[in-house]
Amino acid sequence: MRGLPYSVTDDDIVQFFHGFGMLEDSIKIGKMNNGKLTGEACVLFETSDDARIAYNDRYKQYIGTRFIELFQVSGEEHTNFDTN
Repeated sequence: MRGLPYSVTDDDIVQFFHGFGMLEDSIKIGKMNNGKLTGEACVLFETSDDARIAYNDRYKQYIGTRFIELFQVSGEEHTNFDTN
């Protein structure tokens, strides 16, 4: 996910993907070394079909006033996502 408000929380992301099979314990919100949020996050879904459906429905939808870009990542990319 890219374009997130810098005040985004796990709960905001849960609400954004509510009903799409997102694994709530998979949320990783990007942070810089100084602790400020990067506007990016990474999540996992129960199935690849759930991920595809969420992508098709939620791409360029809004959290607050920011529209959200979505990208597919591998499990390895999720594991290595930088949350400092």
